[in-house]
Amino acid sequence: MEFLHKDEFLKTYASKFGHKFEFPIILAQNQKGLEVLVSTSELREITEVEELISRIKERT
Repeated sequence: MEFLHKDEFLKTYASKFGHKFEFPIILAQNQKGLEVLVSTSELREITEVEELISRIKERT
């Protein structure tokens, strides 16, 4: 796992993905590149840390 702030992400991945993503977001890297694991809109709806953990576990 790698945790990046928005500025770190943009510095590292800007040439590859540009401004394709809205932040905050949780991404997963696969063979095709980065895919959205938990979207910005989903993150806004989550109110409990346990719910966030559950969604991440379901999708990995």
